[in-house]
Amino acid sequence: MQTVNLKHLMLTITVIASTYGSGPAAAQDSIDVQVGRLAYVENCAACHGVDAAGDGPLSSVLTTKPANLKELREANDGRFPLVQVYSVIDGREAVRGHGTREMPVWGWVFSQEAQKRHLPPHYGGDSEDLVQSRILQLVYYLHSI
Repeated sequence: MQTVNLKHLMLTITVIASTYGSGPAAAQDSIDVQVGRLAYVENCAACHGVDAAGDGPLSSVLTTKPANLKELREANDGRFPLVQVYSVIDGREAVRGHGTREMPVWGWVFSQEAQKRHLPPHYGGDSEDLVQSRILQLVYYLHSI
């Protein structure tokens, strides 16, 4: 099992995020956002809703109501909490203040899926890179809404 160096990850996210510009318009043009939207619909919409308002078809049977993901920026003084959102989606490390976790630990789910794939040698065979890319694509999509 590979552990995630949180400081290295936060630095990587910050550097990558800075290349996307300061507003959602810059992020919306990205292929990562488009792929992230597809991943969102496949993995998140059942609970958070297709429009990310926290009203997905499974939301009524959950103990904890899913977050309205459209309000992330507003709830954080107008700034999208990129690192926190990444950490919550990944889920492999506890996030202070997040409370109990009903949400799947997508870091583990994506890691298991990546390990089942045969990555080409030029990719380096590092499934953790693939996991981080998938999570970042979700984060970029959420940043864009």
